[in-house]
Amino acid sequence: MNKPEESFFKKLIRKLIRPVKRLTQRLGILYEAASTNLYTLILLIIIYLFYWTFPQAKDLLVTLNQEADWQVIIFFVTLVNMAAICWYIPRYLYPENNSRLKGWRSYINLEMDHHRANYAKRSKTEDYHHRLLEMIPRLLGFLILFIVALGILNIGNEMSIGNKFPWNIPANAVLLISFSIITILLLFGRNERPLLFVVNDWLVNKIGSKIVFFLLAILGVIAFLGFVNNGGLRDLPLLMLSAILIAFAFLVFTVFRNELQFVHVDRNITILLTGLSFLCSLFFICINIFPGISYNINPLICANFAFIFYLTILYAMRIIGVNKKIYFVFFTLVVVCVFATLTSSSKLHEVSYSESRFDCDKRYDLNTYFDKWIDQRRPAIEEFIRKNPDQSYPIFIISSEGGGSRAAYWTNITHAHLQGENSKYYSDHLFALTGASGGNTGNSTFFTLKQSGVADDELQEVAYQMFEGNFLSSSLTLMMGSDLWQSVLGLSWTTDRAKELEKEWTQQLAEASGGKAQSFSAPFLSFWYDPGGSTPKTNTPPLLFINTTHVQSGGHAIVSPVIFNPEYYEGMDLLKEVESVFDGQKTLPLSTATLLNASFPYINPAGYVPEVGSFVDAGYYDNYGIQTAVGIFRQLDQLRSDSPDTLYQQLQFVSVLIRNGTVDPRVPASPKASQFLAPVSTIANLRSAFNTHNRWLLDQVADISYAVDLSPRKEIEIIQEEEVISPVVPLARYLSPEALIAMDTSLSQQARESASDLSKIVRMMQPSQ
Repeated sequence: MNKPEESFFKKLIRKLIRPVKRLTQRLGILYEAASTNLYTLILLIIIYLFYWTFPQAKDLLVTLNQEADWQVIIFFVTLVNMAAICWYIPRYLYPENNSRLKGWRSYINLEMDHHRANYAKRSKTEDYHHRLLEMIPRLLGFLILFIVALGILNIGNEMSIGNKFPWNIPANAVLLISFSIITILLLFGRNERPLLFVVNDWLVNKIGSKIVFFLLAILGVIAFLGFVNNGGLRDLPLLMLSAILIAFAFLVFTVFRNELQFVHVDRNITILLTGLSFLCSLFFICINIFPGISYNINPLICANFAFIFYLTILYAMRIIGVNKKIYFVFFTLVVVCVFATLTSSSKLHEVSYSESRFDCDKRYDLNTYFDKWIDQRRPAIEEFIRKNPDQSYPIFIISSEGGGSRAAYWTNITHAHLQGENSKYYSDHLFALTGASGGNTGNSTFFTLKQSGVADDELQEVAYQMFEGNFLSSSLTLMMGSDLWQSVLGLSWTTDRAKELEKEWTQQLAEASGGKAQSFSAPFLSFWYDPGGSTPKTNTPPLLFINTTHVQSGGHAIVSPVIFNPEYYEGMDLLKEVESVFDGQKTLPLSTATLLNASFPYINPAGYVPEVGSFVDAGYYDNYGIQTAVGIFRQLDQLRSDSPDTLYQQLQFVSVLIRNGTVDPRVPASPKASQFLAPVSTIANLRSAFNTHNRWLLDQVADISYAVDLSPRKEIEIIQEEEVISPVVPLARYLSPEALIAMDTSLSQQARESASDLSKIVRMMQPSQ
């Protein structure tokens, strides 16, 4: 009996459904591959976000190109090691390979290419399934290297280096096209064979054993590029080309490995990869035990060592778990979370102390200190007023915005410029310094330099040498290493990253100043008072207020050289709290107070004071230190109004806000807001709104206000090696020379503009002759 002829519509539906079913099957296999390569996919996302969206990483790549050659070599070796782990280890997770693991020796001796001889015995579907699972890891390993290479191109796009080849090639477009090509090769095919297989087999048949010559040629070109690379911006294309060649050399190696005599045996490559991963992991442990080593290593390399360490552990645990049919990684993470919850890890980061020789209760109140400050400068003030009868005498209260080393350097060179333009800026006009995070760090280091007697014409150069230092590697290493392990276990066996940063700041400042600035770790009150706390120094220096945020209450805390009137300031007096806890035997050094003010989220831990609580970056509460400044202005204004001394009526209290944000404030925010995202957007924008309100409040209480702003990044152009560029100026703890030069350039531009607030401040201090 003949079967009824299939209708036209059924044929059409069957033809339409067939490719959809095929695509669905392949998507299912990709999902299986994604679960097998889960850690690689997570790493790939991290790599992309890190190198493409974080200005810090972009600037670090520029810095890396100017490091010693051995650092560039180690950077690429560690990247290749990561890519090799992501390519090779997941292959152990395939059921047919994992089932053959019977002990630790089999991890080395297992030959996983036995399936090549069995292709003919498999169905087309089985062949496709197996070969796709084999190819996905090598593609992911290649993408790790390729995304970093294109990240260098992306930096060139952003800096617009000469607007010429290769920087006129859009990196985003190249990345999008590359992903599109890979997706097409994976999902579409010809005669039931994905295009990826067609390309792969064509290459193997055409090139075969000749691949060794291709690899040698690529390695030779990379070696030559490294030899001619002098590390400047002009050589950045060579770094990018080297990265691209390394990425493709890795891909070629994984495709043609069976054509190479030594590494076609799985045992050999397993030993090589295991040995290299072990050495990198061991080095990561070493720099956690001796974090000072990491000071001389680019943070990108330190991060690579950490990634290798954790990738190796995670994949090893997963292999064991699959072999033993136990969710080993899951239970390990549960145990880690339980330990972290049960241990009091916050107490591991107790702050550093100095022996106390001062009585906090004997500090002067703000009014008394101001009276003595005026008395010591009365002749200079009277001389100024005599020469300028129509002008009030300017007294500056500085507020500095937070922002890592960028903020610290910008604050330092602004002070240095004002001091260079008028030698009486620090001694006769500057009364108080406040700020947050990096801005307050800049205030603290400038204050220390002046108190140490560093000459005015040396201040800017010392600031450059100070903040070209690497204050990120040790913090990043310890955050991803020993501090993390200690926090989980609740134990303490090595230096925490907060104390390491304090030590680095202190040493770098002393070295940059030629040994003059040795007092950064001195007791905070020693700059204003003799031992006992009741006698001020002969020459009353400016007041330095260190702000911080109390974790447990979310409130404001301050390290202050004077006692505030509660009517004008409500917040925790941290020096008093420390003194109470230790019965007056301990106090805070300047370096520790500065760190509590600048404990950048996650990079630095919250500083713990027993019975008081933990303290973090001042920027959580107020990113300018304006709350403190407002209290100072209000109290001094009341003092001026109540004083019978006619000299006080001729004083002018000037607010100077030093801001380093490189976002153009003239760009209006979008008026549109999704109902779904509105609550989250509001919370995210509150911090900016608070700072805007605080700025308005500061303008209300000051007699006159000025702002010295770092120019928006695209408005800063510098000439570097005959190229005009707009450098990345990130919020970071390690800055490239180009970023520092960009800030110098911005300051010089403002100094030349008579209408700038910087020039107006200088003119305020210049009496008529």
